[in-house]
Amino acid sequence: MERVIEERKRFASVLRLQQVLNLMGEEETRTAFNSGVEGTVKLEKEELDHLDELYKIISPERGSR
Repeated sequence: MERVIEERKRFASVLRLQQVLNLMGEEETRTAFNSGVEGTVKLEKEELDHLDELYKIISPERGSR
C-alpha cells in the first residue's frame, strides 16, 4: 500500500511540473518572466529555453497512428 501511495505522489508531482512548464510556454507568461514584471523573477532567454527542453523530456509525444 505504501508503494502505491508513493507512486501516486510521484505521478502527481510530474503532472504539476508538466502544468507549470506548460504555462511557461504561453507567450504572456514568457514575456513576464523574460522582463521580470508582475512579480516574476527575471529569466534570460537561455533559461526559458532550458525549461522548454525539460518540458520535452518529461512530456511524452503522441505517436501518429
